[in-house]
Amino acid sequence: MRGRKRQSLTSLMTKLPDIEISKSIKRGRLIRKHEWFDVIDTILFVIIFISFLVYSFFMFLQIDFQDPKDRGSFLTILLPVIFLFALYGLYRTLIGNRLTSIETSFGQRKNHELLCSFLKDFQYEIFQNSKEMIIVNDESELSIKGLWSKQITFIISERKIFFNIVKIYPIINPPVLFSHLILRHDLKNYFSKIQ
Repeated sequence: MRGRKRQSLTSLMTKLPDIEISKSIKRGRLIRKHEWFDVIDTILFVIIFISFLVYSFFMFLQIDFQDPKDRGSFLTILLPVIFLFALYGLYRTLIGNRLTSIETSFGQRKNHELLCSFLKDFQYEIFQNSKEMIIVNDESELSIKGLWSKQITFIISERKIFFNIVKIYPIINPPVLFSHLILRHDLKNYFSKIQ
């Protein structure tokens, strides 16, 4: 073991994806080799979210709006919220490979430099760094020994930065619901201050 660099558990769990950069940019989604368990994760979460949609819809139909007790119940608020959350979760599950883009006024090289400084400022662990792509591991704050993390793939081009987030959990990988919105907001703020 002497002389070998010690890797974190997150680094050992995360495989480097085979990403086709030019096809990904053209299609607007991350084109990579999928494992069979990625397909199982997608199918499972589609079933879960459809179940929540159907259940909340039919439970809402059971409410008697003529009865003041039913009309004022907590379920009249909770069931539509569950329905909307399940609809959004289904949407995010089905478009999980879509690339989110940030427009900049810089070339590819300057975008790469600024993105690297952004990642250092926000303390992201850079897993792979090349001219066109940066892969980052972001360990969850509640994670124990790196079991729960997110892999963020940045594709850098002229005047644009594309990214995709994938959650990496020990048993099943859930869809990313809100992290992409937060990261996009942070990136936009960072690049707008520099321009």
